[in-house]
Amino acid sequence: MARPLTKKGKDGNLYVRPRAIEAKIDGGLGQSSSVLAERAKQNDRKAVGFLPSEALVHLIRDAVRRGDERLANALIEPLLKRVEANLKNTIPDSRLRNAEAVREEVIDELVTLIAETREPGHDDDLDYFECKFGHALRTLRVNHVRKETTYRKDLVELPEAQEEADGDISTDEEILARLSKAAQTGASQEHGLELDELIEKVRKLPEDERRAVTLVRIIGHDEITAGKICGVTDRTIRNRLARATKRLKNYGENR
Repeated sequence: MARPLTKKGKDGNLYVRPRAIEAKIDGGLGQSSSVLAERAKQNDRKAVGFLPSEALVHLIRDAVRRGDERLANALIEPLLKRVEANLKNTIPDSRLRNAEAVREEVIDELVTLIAETREPGHDDDLDYFECKFGHALRTLRVNHVRKETTYRKDLVELPEAQEEADGDISTDEEILARLSKAAQTGASQEHGLELDELIEKVRKLPEDERRAVTLVRIIGHDEITAGKICGVTDRTIRNRLARATKRLKNYGENR
């Protein structure tokens, strides 16, 4: 029999699994590990042996609680494949600049929630996933997408370069200083540290390369505009960016 859920919703009532999910769970609990492992690989929803993701989550949690790591791992793999397929459709590379990393973060959090099943205070963290897996995953996904977009807005989207009285724009160091300050107060300490390291590497570049990186990679000007500002051709800007990219890579390898 399926383990009762203990988490309550915003209305104060306990979460309740759909009856169809309860039936799938009860049927799965009485089957061998080998049968469950094969059923977990089935992706045809119309197939008799298909296990909904809600049921898979319960069976995985049950295996974790019993210390059956072999079964837990056998069931987690197909569940994560379903999640990966969902995330590739809902967080495509064309939608978000750092889409692959965001998809990995969503999966990492789900794996962490599963791993913490036996930890005190975390026994009901996945209860909602047993009721409405799709909606629970969507909430997890949206949280990470918002976190990423907020991070980029706070740390990367700097104010447009301000023109001075003589027509020149703010210096590279002024822009990098703003970026560094943003990193210190950003939402993610880890991301902030990575950004500060990048800023220091950019500062070490030769002046012409640093300016190209600042104008194109940080402020967001296209290469033609950056060339006009620097008084060179867009081809020269591309060459400077290429050299800068190589130097930055070497800085990282020599750490």
